[in-house]
Amino acid sequence: MAAAATLEEAAGQAFDNLFELWKFGASALKDAVTQFEEALLPTFPESDAVGLPIAAWLIVIASLAEQMPPEAEPGVVVVPYGDLVAAADYVYRICWLGAKPTPTSPDITTAQQTALLLAYNTNF
Repeated sequence: MAAAATLEEAAGQAFDNLFELWKFGASALKDAVTQFEEALLPTFPESDAVGLPIAAWLIVIASLAEQMPPEAEPGVVVVPYGDLVAAADYVYRICWLGAKPTPTSPDITTAQQTALLLAYNTNF
């Protein structure tokens, strides 16, 4: 897995890095996604209008992680491929929203961008 220098790079690497976790088995992907959203939810409270779009995607990715099946036995991939694709898509969207402001998702603070990149590199 490669570390990202920017949020744009993190968005671009999302599928490749999550795929590496997925192929190791259910707990690797599920744990990484859960730790990613848990690290970031305090940084993007729902009361913060600027961070709300990212907070919303973090809630969606948390729900996906919760629905992923537990590891049946070590090294056995039991998370459906579709869940991998969805998780990678959500991580991509979260990183891209942090990198590129839009009219519906304004520019987040530098501290929030730093926290987002750190959480990405730590977990993926």
